[in-house]
Amino acid sequence: MNRRIVAALAFLLLFLSGCTVFQAGDIKIIDAWVQAALLAYSDKMSEHAYHIPVGSDTPVYFQVINEGQVEDALIGGFSEICEEVEIIGFEGKEIRLLPGEKVVLSPKTGLSVRLRNLNQDVLPSQKINITLIFENQGQVELIVPVKLPQN
Repeated sequence: MNRRIVAALAFLLLFLSGCTVFQAGDIKIIDAWVQAALLAYSDKMSEHAYHIPVGSDTPVYFQVINEGQVEDALIGGFSEICEEVEIIGFEGKEIRLLPGEKVVLSPKTGLSVRLRNLNQDVLPSQKINITLIFENQGQVELIVPVKLPQN
């Protein structure tokens, strides 16, 4: 099958599944999210029992794909809602991306982008603006939803 048709079908499936895709040059970021924390439990649970309070740290998860022919690295970022954006990689504060490589940042992989020292409460269904910085590609702006924990 033609590569363009396959790429178009893959994009359509992502779009229909509700995944968010951000792209800057050869870097593609798919399905970015922040998980709200359970702060209180009661018999009458609601989404109001979940949030991330001021002063806390919280991870951001997503998949990142380097569609280019040159190695790149996620090396930093910034956001108005926190003091610092820290990259949590396998070997320090960067995540290397080989050409054609997909890296998954998730609770299972241990990789993440951590928002340090939040300056406001973060609530479910809220969207957070984050700018990631790549070594070669430069800046990629994201709008990341805060989601309730999955059962």
